[in-house]
Amino acid sequence: MLFLFFLTGNILFGFDGFENKSTIRYIHPSYFEIKEEPVEKFATWKSKPDVKICNYAPVTVDQVKRALSWWEKLGYKFGYVYRSNCVENAHYGNIVISLAGQDFDFNRSYGTTNLHYDTSTGVVHWAQIFLPENVRERVLEHEIGHALGWHHSARTGHILHPSWQRGGWDSTGLRVPTLNLTRSKSALKSP
Repeated sequence: MLFLFFLTGNILFGFDGFENKSTIRYIHPSYFEIKEEPVEKFATWKSKPDVKICNYAPVTVDQVKRALSWWEKLGYKFGYVYRSNCVENAHYGNIVISLAGQDFDFNRSYGTTNLHYDTSTGVVHWAQIFLPENVRERVLEHEIGHALGWHHSARTGHILHPSWQRGGWDSTGLRVPTLNLTRSKSALKSP
């Protein structure tokens, strides 16, 4: 099934070490989590996420900024966009973009996102996007949508449709009012 963005997601539960000790859900939106109209948001950032691009990620800073600008036109705001060695575990407040590892199914997926969020409040702590070497058009924007807390959409031509061939640039249901988010905690220090 080469047309799928994702395999069925694995969901892990655990504690994150943050103050509230609420259950953190690591989610990889699966093909089967398609929502009918309107597309559904299941988690939200409390502050503008910084975007950390690992040095070995298969995208440039300019590519990421172009993908983010697509979401910014819909009302989303982001903090710093920067390159990193990504050897530290301090990802709080970040969308981290990495090269997919050996366990990535290159025959079935064009990208995947793990979202780490508090199930009791719906607040996102951080997200990690995994991409293969050859990133297809729209995949980065699609994965950023998941990192922002959106499910898949059943609407043909929608950016969040799970089938790359049936997806497109339609942003129906994704526009948000102007957000007044504070800078993330990691943005307090210059990258």
